[in-house]
Amino acid sequence: MEREAGGSRKKKVIGIVGASGGAGATFIATSLAVAMAALGAGTAFLQTHLCGCRECLSRPLLYYELGLDNAFLPGRFADLFALKHAGGRTDNRANLYRGVNWVVRRPASPPVLLEPEDIAGDYVIWDEPPLFTGAGGDGGVSGADFDLLLLVLRPERAHMMAGLDTLRICLSRWGSICRLVFNMTADRAALRQAEHLAGRKGDFYIAEEPAQADEDIRHLAAYLVTLF
Repeated sequence: MEREAGGSRKKKVIGIVGASGGAGATFIATSLAVAMAALGAGTAFLQTHLCGCRECLSRPLLYYELGLDNAFLPGRFADLFALKHAGGRTDNRANLYRGVNWVVRRPASPPVLLEPEDIAGDYVIWDEPPLFTGAGGDGGVSGADFDLLLLVLRPERAHMMAGLDTLRICLSRWGSICRLVFNMTADRAALRQAEHLAGRKGDFYIAEEPAQADEDIRHLAAYLVTLF
């Protein structure tokens, strides 16, 4: 990892975005965070939470899906969204589980945007960063906010058609740091058609079969730790 002047480590930010709903971006983001932590990387997982709309609040909470409610003693999991909302410092707190600092919202978390500089971690896996709409409606984050942007696509035609606009925008705005990750790649014919629609081959492939998917994620994690 690079070091800034004075010898401190420079934080590396990896944004992970789904081209379409159900592409598997959050699955890859959480799995990648765990895999990078297993390699000894100081990894944080950052969940974007911008609003309190019904659609956002009706989604299953990662706090429960990851079992974090049972992994921490009562009162020990720090709600960093609430802490920032209250004006407190958030980069000196960590919710460590399986080696990862989990920055995810709880049911009562306020609609606050946490950004990578707000949290502790040498590597920040930023799940679904606000690419197109910022907290103030300012058009979202810029390429300067990332070291790498992983765009997750599923090769089925319905998913590809739904994600083409996001794909084109990401390649246009963040092409130099954008990498394509094809997820659930069981059907070779569908993958070839998907790459044809994308206009380029994928950079990484995650299999549908669970054991092979885990291996693919570990290879991706090793590549990123080596890259940075």
